Amino acid sequence: MKTSELTGSSLDWMVANIEDVGCLYWAGEERKKQTFAEWKENGIGYSPSTNWAQAGPIIEKEKIGILFYVDHIPDDADEPIWVASCGGERALGHTPLIAAMRCYVLLELGKDVEIPEELI
Repeated sequence: MKTSELTGSSLDWMVANIEDVGCLYWAGEERKKQTFAEWKENGIGYSPSTNWAQAGPIIEKEKIGILFYVDHIPDDADEPIWVASCGGERALGHTPLIAAMRCYVLLELGKDVEIPEELI
């Protein structure tokens, strides 16, 4: 999936994997990744794409800049457009947190990412 299209649970899942938040668990001596279903079932409540308290430390740590994108807003845009930049990368989103978290995923994992089938 393209990083620029990540939203909701798929975006939160990618950030959680980067931040190592509740996505890994121990099975005996082996460290394994949880499936998306297991992650959601555990009720982690991790949603940096909508929760400033969770996204804020990432934005500060990664020095992500967020601005309202006033230049060249498409005529058919029905929602605000925000631009986030970090580490030489830029990402857009309909909210400042979506833009910031997309930028973070772009910086860490690139333009295309693999996500669990449940999120497609």
